[in-house]
Amino acid sequence: MIRCIIADDHDVTRLGIRTVIEGLHDDIKIVGEAGNGLDLLKVASKIPAHVYIVDIKMPGLNGIEAIRLLIKKNPEAKVIVLSMFNDKDFIERSHGAGALGYVLKDTATKEIADAIRQVHRGRRFYSSQIAGLLVDILNRGPSSTRHINHLTPRELEVLKLIADGLKNQEIATSLAVSPYTIHAHKKNIMKKLGLEKSNELVIFANNHFNIKEATTEMLVE
Repeated sequence: MIRCIIADDHDVTRLGIRTVIEGLHDDIKIVGEAGNGLDLLKVASKIPAHVYIVDIKMPGLNGIEAIRLLIKKNPEAKVIVLSMFNDKDFIERSHGAGALGYVLKDTATKEIADAIRQVHRGRRFYSSQIAGLLVDILNRGPSSTRHINHLTPRELEVLKLIADGLKNQEIATSLAVSPYTIHAHKKNIMKKLGLEKSNELVIFANNHFNIKEATTEMLVE
């Protein structure tokens, strides 16, 4: 029996997946549910499971962050991302976080059982619509490892302080430089990372340095 936990902030989605799995497949059982990433970590710490089905966009702790923490605490955990987004960035970030599968919600009722079985065996499973994107991602490697080595030591310092939640003036004070210098560093970092918007830089910094990890682990324990 393959034991699964579902994490999705929509009750209807969780009910639909549970109904499909338990109504048609007697080798798979849903043993737990969670409505956000933090709840997923709490449930996972109490209920043993083989496969975790995780939505990306959830309130509080999102799916990508939750997957990283889940796999760090339990390296044997097998994760399938369940998402409505057929998007290369989401797929790449999921792969980089350690997920073995990525299933689109509009095809989940047809593919989810096969995905669970494949991932339980340690194999990868991706919805047919995104198979081509996955090949490109695997060939290129995760964006963080592709580009992070291009940054100078000072740019890495700035990126870390961005991840810590500091604003331009605060970063400038910390590094004893002017805010204009920090602005220039951020422009160079974004260019090297292939980012276009400031919020994308914040997201990248948070994902790379995992600044929520310590806080989240304390809340779960």
